[in-house]
Amino acid sequence: MELVDKFQIFLDSSRKKLEEEIIHLKADHRADEADFIKIKFNIYGIANSFYGNAKRVSPQHIQDEYFKCFERSQLQKKWEDVYRTAKEFGDVDRMRIEELKLETLQEINSKFVQIMQDGEGQ
Repeated sequence: MELVDKFQIFLDSSRKKLEEEIIHLKADHRADEADFIKIKFNIYGIANSFYGNAKRVSPQHIQDEYFKCFERSQLQKKWEDVYRTAKEFGDVDRMRIEELKLETLQEINSKFVQIMQDGEGQ
């Protein structure tokens, strides 16, 4: 299986699991928890879009292009800035949301790097 396929499978299966978790939480009337999972779901969607763009734009250099997409969007920087501002004003709810975005992004990108590095030794 190609590395490209492994990461796409990871993204697709993760989004599916998150979507199922949202449905389950809503059915249990746990809307607040479902909202947090929706945030994670959306971050996986962003990564999926950037990954699709990287495959299309530079199939020979997917890893570089994937991270360039994040750099150009400046999402991580924006989330870090919002987190700092929320912390200044003691907005714990906003801090938790931005922290969740950053953690999810780190989780996805770590998996991406792991898959790419695993393929280098093959």
